[in-house]
Amino acid sequence: MDGARGWADEFEWLTVGLVRNRQPEWVAAVALGPTAIEFPDRGAAEAWIVAGVDPANLGQADQFSRTCVSMVTVSGWTVLWADWGLVWTDEQVVRNLSQGGEFLCHSWGTGSLDLLEVARDREIVRSFDPWFRDDDPVGAPLPEESAIDWSQDTHIPGMLLLEQLSALGPLDVSLRDRPDARVFGYTF
Repeated sequence: MDGARGWADEFEWLTVGLVRNRQPEWVAAVALGPTAIEFPDRGAAEAWIVAGVDPANLGQADQFSRTCVSMVTVSGWTVLWADWGLVWTDEQVVRNLSQGGEFLCHSWGTGSLDLLEVARDREIVRSFDPWFRDDDPVGAPLPEESAIDWSQDTHIPGMLLLEQLSALGPLDVSLRDRPDARVFGYTF
């Protein structure tokens, strides 16, 4: 396990997105839409998620369609952390987030639900499931992919790819808890 990225295996569901040269306000409007609710911190957003639970009817619980999204700006990138997998996988949202720049995303969920996406100026240049790299990918492999050991658990290699493409260095989950992070509740 990679010590700098070992945290990745702690999450059953997670989406990490990076948007180049866009402010969090723009990213929030495009990625989350008008129904997103900004909270003062993660604790308040997590309380909102729990408040969506209907104990009498867990099968219809709103909690399972709510997530907490943190955004922080690092070296010209807005980094998004969603405590749910497969959040920004809609093709139109991916294209919109890359408008005039670049959008990188690694999303995973239970089992083999994983997706890595790279879009530049509204064009999806690479999209693939890291578990099955050769199974119906979009775009040719990127040069950065060849230096990655894909035989590991896919979460760590996927994070390595985001780090190499963005040149940000190790992305750590503690970014989502920085004092300057913007925190939103999002219903999907």
